[in-house]
Amino acid sequence: MENRNIPKMGIIAVLALLIPALFINLGLPAITADEPTRALVAMEMMFKHDYLISTIVGEFYYKKPPLFNWILVAMYRLFNSPSEWVTRLAAVIPLLLFTYRLFVIVKRHVNINTAWLTVFIQLTFGRMLYYDSMLGHIDILYAWLTFETFVILYEGKQQHERQLRMFLIFYLLHAAAFMLKGLPSLLFPVLTLAAMSWIQRDIKWLFSRQHVVGLLAGLTFPVVFFIAYAQHNSLIGWVLQLWDQSKQRTVLDKTLWESIRHLFTFPLDHFMHFAPWSILVIYLFYKGNSTRVYHQPFIKYLFWVLVFNIPVYWASPGYYPRYLFMLYPIVFIALSFAYFETTEKKWFHWVVRSINIILIAALPIVIIKMDWMLWNYSFIICMLLLLVNLYCSIKYAEKNIWLLVSLMLVTRLFFNWYIIPHRVATGNNDRNKNEALHIAEITKGKPLYLSYPGSSSEHYHYYYIERERDEILTYKQPDTSAYFIYWPGTLAGVTFDTIYQFDQDFENTTLYVVKFKTVPSGLPMMDPKRFYPAFIPN
Repeated sequence: MENRNIPKMGIIAVLALLIPALFINLGLPAITADEPTRALVAMEMMFKHDYLISTIVGEFYYKKPPLFNWILVAMYRLFNSPSEWVTRLAAVIPLLLFTYRLFVIVKRHVNINTAWLTVFIQLTFGRMLYYDSMLGHIDILYAWLTFETFVILYEGKQQHERQLRMFLIFYLLHAAAFMLKGLPSLLFPVLTLAAMSWIQRDIKWLFSRQHVVGLLAGLTFPVVFFIAYAQHNSLIGWVLQLWDQSKQRTVLDKTLWESIRHLFTFPLDHFMHFAPWSILVIYLFYKGNSTRVYHQPFIKYLFWVLVFNIPVYWASPGYYPRYLFMLYPIVFIALSFAYFETTEKKWFHWVVRSINIILIAALPIVIIKMDWMLWNYSFIICMLLLLVNLYCSIKYAEKNIWLLVSLMLVTRLFFNWYIIPHRVATGNNDRNKNEALHIAEITKGKPLYLSYPGSSSEHYHYYYIERERDEILTYKQPDTSAYFIYWPGTLAGVTFDTIYQFDQDFENTTLYVVKFKTVPSGLPMMDPKRFYPAFIPN
């Protein structure tokens, strides 16, 4: 039988590794994925002192309501910098808060060992540790708020005299979630209420006065926002874009073959995303474990929440794993509970030791192969931590579940010290960053505009140009008085001097910073739809 006492020194050591693992070189890589879109909207709000109307390069942006941008604005002002590090802090801080709340919730409704293991899995599963915890995306904050709604519903139904409080918090949290991601957020309250109704075999509670009051309170925040917005701009853009966002990456937007293939690849993908903790799924099938897991009241409730919500994503071929971060803890809680319900763990201890030995042998080989400097402080720290981990995995075999957590954090330290700088030195993202910084440098103090309307270039170029110039980069009818970013073939009859040229991945296009020498009189205004019908990232 495994010693059920929590290894306090081990947990302290893991927590000590956590901070450097999450923060070392966090701001080093160039901004990427959806980060520049979020950052651009926030910066332009600050530049124009307008926190209601979202824009990108001065044009209306409708794809997400502005709550996350308001958070970014607050952080940019707090740190006096719209840097990569601050942008990513808007994801790391919610991750830590979500993890803390997850610990409190699981400790209260299951037990403390399950709580510790759940939160450590939450922090160290592969997809989170090596990707999403390093990007300033909405999804971690959104997942936290949504998971809290699962919990408030469960706890509220246990306290019948507090139904009004339950519905108020439930819908206010969903209102905040809507202001983060828009129309797709409407599915979670509907499906979660359906799950609770299924468990209780009762729907009468959904027609109560308390439910109506909570729903109306939740609607207040979005309604007030849109009423205020309508005073300054038409709402038709919101209607069209929110609907478009809700159907993107679903069967409505993909081929039949993509949809069928996704039904089979979806569980396999997540087996990889959960690595190395996917191996704990074996414990669900140990003698009677699945029954014990299912009959734990809180896990049983979460199981049905998962069952009712997961089909939306299982049937959506274009989903991203981060869209499911509010559902992942349900799996982690079940795996953790099953682990501690099992006495036979010798094979697991062997796995942890084997991973240690492989890493101790592999890291020097990788460093030499990649032609990195071998004997520096970071390599010595990583190797010492791995050796200590290996020693402990042999001497204290019953603690190997906790040692695997520290092992994952050591690999993240190695990732921070070696992989991230290597990517910065060789990757396209930082090449693009340097191009944009050069454009900002050569045009600093001089007028610079786009010669085409809309967001036809990748947003990371705009982000760095606007950040360095401290102003919004907008479209202007071409003339000879300013610098322009020119998309070849979009203007007829112009001549120009090329100041600089750069590539963008979108349509493999080369763009130019130019000074127009001649521009035909009466040049027609351009139609934005010609250039960006569906490009702007989510």
